[in-house]
Amino acid sequence: MAREKDGYRDALERIRSQAAGELVTVAEAARIVYGPDDTRGRRKVCQQFTGWIGGDHGKRIPATALARQIC
Repeated sequence: MAREKDGYRDALERIRSQAAGELVTVAEAARIVYGPDDTRGRRKVCQQFTGWIGGDHGKRIPATALARQIC
């Protein structure tokens, strides 16, 4: 059975507290990962992380998938 990576639960809690729901938008993911002052964060987060659902303007990623890739 696979073991969770160290920091997974902490990352998931941080995402859930800062996002509006279980599906995280591109803007929310960029703010969580790169901080509020990074202007290129939206483009970088789309390129760096996989598992996005939806089209160009409505992309969302499950909180669990984002947390798994952050840690």
